[in-house]
Amino acid sequence: MRSTALDAVRPIQSVPDTGMSPRAFFEWFHSEAPDVTSGAFARGRTSDSLSSYEVALRAWHGIHAPNTVLDLGCGEGHLSKVLAQQWAETAVISVDFARYPTATHLPLRCCADGGSLPIADDSIDLVVCHLSIHLFDRPNQALQEIARVLRPGGVVSIILPGTQPRNGIMQKYRQKIHQLAHDGHLRSHLVPPPPSLRQLRNALNVAGFRKISDQGFVLNLDGSAEDVWRFVATTYDWPRLDKAGWEELYLFCARLISQSVTHRLRFNLTSIRAQKC
Repeated sequence: MRSTALDAVRPIQSVPDTGMSPRAFFEWFHSEAPDVTSGAFARGRTSDSLSSYEVALRAWHGIHAPNTVLDLGCGEGHLSKVLAQQWAETAVISVDFARYPTATHLPLRCCADGGSLPIADDSIDLVVCHLSIHLFDRPNQALQEIARVLRPGGVVSIILPGTQPRNGIMQKYRQKIHQLAHDGHLRSHLVPPPPSLRQLRNALNVAGFRKISDQGFVLNLDGSAEDVWRFVATTYDWPRLDKAGWEELYLFCARLISQSVTHRLRFNLTSIRAQKC
């Protein structure tokens, strides 16, 4: 990869306060790098040419569009926009525990914790959590709140990260992050790991959901060296490293991407659907 590609995107170097809350971290990160996460996933496609956002909406099996949808963990609002485009007459409520500068355009948006939603009982047809359920302070409490606000027969659709493909760029990147954490270079643990599929299914059962199903899929984010670097350079890991760890990761990624003959960037994700009794 040419040095100009490395210079095009400079990873964020450090959090201003290692003791900041997760909410403060996400607000700070997305003010420094607006729209990077949702923009990247909007570009990715499955073998059926769907984005992961569109995969999440397939959980709705109704003949008619849902009346009300909750985008829980809406982030910068890309999924909310996809929802509004697919179901023009549906009321889309966008909720996140952090405030994002690029999400101010959303018509029905509020800032709230997933474990305490300011939404009436039995009022939502579909709740969608796209790569967000593990970011809540109390994920199990959030699932109970989802069950509370869903109407009987309502559906929750969750997109969960999976194990990354062997020998792929992201797996090698994650292995390097684990090594740096083991060596003491990770200064902050603000981004919790996702639950396993078994843990999530058990938590859904406890929250009162039934008809729980899951299906794995691969999201293709292949692109040029510059595209791949842009994605890798804007993950949440960089600002949580100390200076030595940041520099080591930077050199590692430069070698990894420049030595790749093809720039394959694939994500294993899982779509989980559950229904309220």
